[in-house]
Amino acid sequence: MSYQAAATVVGIIIQLLGAAYLVYQSGFTARKLANYKSNVTYDNFASAIDTLASEVHGQFGQQLRAFIAIALGSVLQLYGAIPA
Repeated sequence: MSYQAAATVVGIIIQLLGAAYLVYQSGFTARKLANYKSNVTYDNFASAIDTLASEVHGQFGQQLRAFIAIALGSVLQLYGAIPA
């Protein structure tokens, strides 16, 4: 197997792992938010906003890692597509 063919295979695997990680982490965050109490009142509004902001901030880092993996996989696939 040539280096380019191996790069294509590795690129596809990295893309699949990145996509799976993205779906898993999104589901994990959705489950956490589903368990969040929804009876927000004037007294606990600020803490509710802080909790949601923290969850959204954490989701950004997870999505960034997944998209970097997908981009790296795409680069490897493009390298594998270059004629020898």
